[in-house]
Amino acid sequence: MKTRSNEELPGLFETTSTTGLLGISVRGDRVATETEDTIIETRSALAKNLVPIDISAVTVKVFTRHSAGCPKHGDIYWRDCRCRKSIYVYRDGADRRVSAKTRSWSKAERIRQEIEESLDPVRAELKRLKEAKAAKHIEISKAVERFLSDAVARNLARKTQQGYRLICGKKLLAWCERNGLRYLDELTTAQLTTWRSTWRVGPATSKTQQRRTLTFFEFCMRQGWLERNPARWLTQIRVRRVPTDYFPLDEFERLVDATYLLEGAPRGRDLFGELRQNRAATKAVRLRTILLLMRWSGLRISDAVTLERSRLIGDRILLYQAKTGEPVYVPLPSEVAVLLREVPPGKAPNPRYFFWSNGCTADTAIRKWHFRFRQLFQIADIRNPDGSAKWCHPHMLRDTFAIELLLAGVQIDQVSKLLGHSSITTTERYYAPWVRARQEQLEKSVRKAHLVPGLTKSARKAVSTQRLKRPAKKAA
Repeated sequence: MKTRSNEELPGLFETTSTTGLLGISVRGDRVATETEDTIIETRSALAKNLVPIDISAVTVKVFTRHSAGCPKHGDIYWRDCRCRKSIYVYRDGADRRVSAKTRSWSKAERIRQEIEESLDPVRAELKRLKEAKAAKHIEISKAVERFLSDAVARNLARKTQQGYRLICGKKLLAWCERNGLRYLDELTTAQLTTWRSTWRVGPATSKTQQRRTLTFFEFCMRQGWLERNPARWLTQIRVRRVPTDYFPLDEFERLVDATYLLEGAPRGRDLFGELRQNRAATKAVRLRTILLLMRWSGLRISDAVTLERSRLIGDRILLYQAKTGEPVYVPLPSEVAVLLREVPPGKAPNPRYFFWSNGCTADTAIRKWHFRFRQLFQIADIRNPDGSAKWCHPHMLRDTFAIELLLAGVQIDQVSKLLGHSSITTTERYYAPWVRARQEQLEKSVRKAHLVPGLTKSARKAVSTQRLKRPAKKAA
């Protein structure tokens, strides 16, 4: 398909040029009129050597490469045969032929259109803008799916992944489906505010869910799906921080005594005035052992349930391995260490663990122990000074461990290390009111201020004036 000029073929073409059109008269029986930007005529059944005399700067055409036995071998524009299709490309005086890798004319036409658009700067830019817009116009479900997959790839903690699945994979998707929201850019700050008003959880949980929502939309921004983060403009949730509560000595002893009630021991009958039968003594002993372990080690319930026997070394528990490679231990009272070693096995014992039996996952085992602690708190029936029922939770045993150390004068940085906190700021956030050294320093500073001359003069005057007052005599 080499191009030829009209000088090479004298008398074959008669050319007339009009505005935007080029007319070609073919001697014999064929006349073709095409726009100037798509003109290309090659061989036909009657004029095999016909080629265009004037080609635009860019020309892209589909033609058929017939096989030797094809009955339409003479017409390269024949569409209905199963011969291979190719693309003819002419640009800036150079031509080339590209295989369409298909025998379908319609598929080859789509490839021709893609090539033509890629060669046209205007069309290429429009296509790029269209693809960029389509890339940003992503569905909410696909964005959530990629976000959760990224959380798995980042090896985030199991509970963190569960929190993301709850707030994004369940709550957000369900609410968007009910309200007819499909695409990510439809979620505005106003929409998120409306969605947040449907949450039926406490302020602390709401704040955590809002923080996870913010993380999700930050991920979407980094992927280029959003220009701005709509969750960033949500109003802040105020949480009233209640000072960390714990079990003082008398309340903790009441919890220990309640475990004896579960096994029907006389000690439990004497304490609570009743004797409950049909309680498995083994379960009561195991509950009492894990209760003492959590109180004297500061372990969370999840860490206590999955504690391996190998981590009990003498009367010490290996808490974790520090980043420096130095192991961190916490000593237990000798009685607790003995009780831990002699704890009876459960229904399906696992020789590797103290309290995690075979046949269930760690999450299932932790839920079962949560249920047993709820039973224990209900039996113990601990009350506040005003007579109301005290809210009890297994994590308060960890708080008891930390607060008792602080009240005993242990430095807060050492307590932070025993608790396994990544920063002392975390420890101060929850336990600062119980730091004994800090309280003593505050009291010392206040008493030092009292020694300033004249500062307590008004107080002394008020007391002396009160003493000089005499009660008025009654009239006779």
